[in-house]
Amino acid sequence: MSDDLSVVLPERVDAQRLAEQGAVLEGRCPATLLTRLAAQASGVEGATARLVFARDEAGRVLVRGRVKGGITTPCQRCLEPVTLVLESEFEFRPEEEGEEFLPPPGGAAVPAERELPVRALVEDELLLLCPMIPCHPPGSCQPAAATEMATAENGRKNPFDVLAALRQNAGDPPPDPAAARNPEE
Repeated sequence: MSDDLSVVLPERVDAQRLAEQGAVLEGRCPATLLTRLAAQASGVEGATARLVFARDEAGRVLVRGRVKGGITTPCQRCLEPVTLVLESEFEFRPEEEGEEFLPPPGGAAVPAERELPVRALVEDELLLLCPMIPCHPPGSCQPAAATEMATAENGRKNPFDVLAALRQNAGDPPPDPAAARNPEE
């Protein structure tokens, strides 16, 4: 894909016609249009895509594509932001998804509900690339719990020390672990 993609991908296209022409769509999808992806991340950089329309051996519409985008989301290890590049190549056969993409009889114009939703296809591919547990590469960050434990060991008192002090002040002897066992054992 070229780096200077100023063309915004169309919302919907006639996949049948583009496959007959062997057309190639190349463009970008701004972050503002990727609303489902934005719901999964704290930041979205937008996406670029290259889609090649063709027919497979059986004559069905085939879309081969390449998508690239980026998101920023909290690292599940350290809770700091991590920027992830989402990039993939894919194949999509609209006719396998349902009959809505079959050509209308008699060469009539394709109704909007039979058009291929290009932007949704690109966003779907990016959503499939999102990791279930996003995190920095191994060794790049410290887990949040380890950081808290290190802080506790470096000067903070253990909150349970207060309970130990209360027990000592009450004069109660510590419980005997052997006495807590079941006498039938």
